[in-house]
Amino acid sequence: MKKIIMFLLCLAAVVGLQAQTAIPYTQGFESSSLPSGWSHIGSGTAACQTSYPHTGTYSLKFSAATSDNVVKLPTFAQEIANLEIAFWSRPEGTGSSGNFDI
Repeated sequence: MKKIIMFLLCLAAVVGLQAQTAIPYTQGFESSSLPSGWSHIGSGTAACQTSYPHTGTYSLKFSAATSDNVVKLPTFAQEIANLEIAFWSRPEGTGSSGNFDI
């Protein structure tokens, strides 16, 4: 029984040690690929490209989605109530539509 409890405590400690990103956090797309810790989920693509950057050379473009097209950011070491996110967005064209959820 002690071995099982020790195993569960070790497992809980490992899960609790997942990498967390420190605040403040800023990110650009100048590496021409998704930043470290970011991941793409869903259909379509999320790619760094040179079209329409706000600053620098690259921007992130979502395209060809038939359902959700999501980029997941890293885990932060703060409660969500204490976080603020700011970004620039641009529709692909005048006829572009779709939902933009955060």
